[in-house]
Amino acid sequence: MSKIEYLKKEVRRDQILSAAMDIALIEGYERLTRDGVAITAKVASGQVNRIFNTMPQLKRAVMRSTVSMLEKNPTDERLLL
Repeated sequence: MSKIEYLKKEVRRDQILSAAMDIALIEGYERLTRDGVAITAKVASGQVNRIFNTMPQLKRAVMRSTVSMLEKNPTDERLLL
């Protein structure tokens, strides 16, 4: 049996947001899906629902994170595409 990993809500949120950012950067923002994010983050899709109640909320978090990263590094080619 595999061990279940319990993380604090903010750590799990960062894990899910990071997975969503990876998908957005590699496949495109329009390709974000709850199931895709869950698979990439290695969590159940219900966990994505608990942290980000709706897909628009998750997508806004991705956009805010992208803007924040661009403010820190405005020449980051990955974010400008």
